[in-house]
Amino acid sequence: MVNECKIIAKPTDINLGNIAASATNIKGSTSISLKCTNTAPYTIGLVPSNDSVDGVGVMTGTTPNSDVIPYQLQSADGRTWGNTVTAESLGNGVAGEGNGTEQLHTVYVTVPNSDVKPANYFDTVTIRVNY
Repeated sequence: MVNECKIIAKPTDINLGNIAASATNIKGSTSISLKCTNTAPYTIGLVPSNDSVDGVGVMTGTTPNSDVIPYQLQSADGRTWGNTVTAESLGNGVAGEGNGTEQLHTVYVTVPNSDVKPANYFDTVTIRVNY
């Protein structure tokens, strides 16, 4: 049998809402829904648009300004979640084993502060599943 893994649904955007400029340690989350063949080992890596293998991304604003908001991706156990995953090593990814049904993996994001110009800030994160 050939192993297979599929992302069932695109994770929802993490909306941190309207944040006061004085706020620190801002947190949010979303989930990755993955379905893999029964007993298929897999690893999930996350890559922000700046290609950081350590899960350290930067959100840019929708209005023309030079402000950016750094963030850190983390797994449920509080570890950095990036993409140093290879076929031989878990690195800073998240591992699992398929059971033939949908499995959820929660992705957390932490923003150290929000002292930036008012705007909508965003970034895109790529999900890489190795199986």
